[in-house]
Amino acid sequence: SALRILIESLPAERISELAELANDLEDGPVLAAIFSDFAQRPQLNVNPILITKLASPAADVRAESIRALGKRSAIEARDHIARLLDDANDDVKQAAAETAGLLKGENVQDVLLTYAGHDHKGLAGASLESLRLLNNDRAAPSAVSLLKHRDTQLTALRYLSEFGTPAHVDQIVSTADGNLSSELQLESVSTLLAWRQRFPTSASKI
Repeated sequence: SALRILIESLPAERISELAELANDLEDGPVLAAIFSDFAQRPQLNVNPILITKLASPAADVRAESIRALGKRSAIEARDHIARLLDDANDDVKQAAAETAGLLKGENVQDVLLTYAGHDHKGLAGASLESLRLLNNDRAAPSAVSLLKHRDTQLTALRYLSEFGTPAHVDQIVSTADGNLSSELQLESVSTLLAWRQRFPTSASKI
């Protein structure tokens, strides 16, 4: 709470003081919160400390470090993704999975394919989204499975819009029937329209 007040009160010309503060804080939730803020401030020269903290003993700090580096398009973090995907903590794995697609981590696609079927739905959804960004078309079965879980439905629909086929029409319709949120309805319609154009011989079935 104190950190939030500090960030909101700092004028733009003093935002760099957050980087100095990060160097003085112990590893823990406050440092993790600062790293989360760093993700939105590309002008700050904080990539070196974020890279260093990928080896933090605190899982939340490791997670926010790799997550921030991904959002900052820090290519130097790409070589750390595979190690963090093998982390003992599922939240760290999820953050690494999110980053893999943003940083074009082509070498971890097989791991992401495995995680797309993970019981931890945050990790599964992040893996599927990165596979979409990496233009990997091998995760359609996992995407169909993730349609059953409300938290991952939009991610699954976005994937299937690009890599699904008319064979998945019934699953899309069933998902839309069970979730009437405007965002999901729009994504469902967009997916079906995209398929009508991509598969003109099957248009009558869509």
